[in-house]
Amino acid sequence: MLIKIYSMVKYEVTPKINVLGTIIIAVTIFIPLLVEKLVAKRMSVTLTREKMKNKRNSEN
Repeated sequence: MLIKIYSMVKYEVTPKINVLGTIIIAVTIFIPLLVEKLVAKRMSVTLTREKMKNKRNSEN
């Protein structure tokens, strides 16, 4: 699909190409941000569990 878009850009830039380019750029930015947020949330939960576990062990 990207090759088709590239070949279309060589001849003329239509609104269709602009939309496809915008979608590709948005997805390219959105996916890493989503993954970063999910990983940070997962790490936060893991760290919280570890803190609680360490707190319980230190009390005993």
